[in-house]
Amino acid sequence: MLNKIKKLEQASAMLDPAAVARREMTVQAVDYAESFLRKLPEMNAFEPDKERSILLDQPFGENAENLPGLLQIFDAAVTGQGINAASGGLMGYIPGGGLYPSALGDFIADVTNRYSAVSFASPGAAKMEQQLVRWMTGFVGYPVHSGSPLQP
Repeated sequence: MLNKIKKLEQASAMLDPAAVARREMTVQAVDYAESFLRKLPEMNAFEPDKERSILLDQPFGENAENLPGLLQIFDAAVTGQGINAASGGLMGYIPGGGLYPSALGDFIADVTNRYSAVSFASPGAAKMEQQLVRWMTGFVGYPVHSGSPLQP
């Protein structure tokens, strides 16, 4: 059983790239984000589904794909069609995305992977979430103790 666990550990190590590879992937992702943001003002608020087959032709597998190729597919099949919630031209509803500082916060939250739903699991993250809920309840005019056990 111990040998089996060691083999699984070795196999799963491929999912955790070394620092140099992480840096390269981060640069590629940031470059993609910057490219998207540069062309965003000229993008339509909606594009019809025109590249659906690109995603359907991409098999999932055990081998790693190169990130630039995946970003090209993502650009054509995901950001290149449908509702563009990041567009300033979208008037159908108030979109929640497209704020770069928020995206960086999501990135850091995803990398650190803290569980905020239970206080003992991550006291700081739980307190941050409670504080946000308290701020939001005040923002909409609810009483001070609505939705959060924190005292003002």
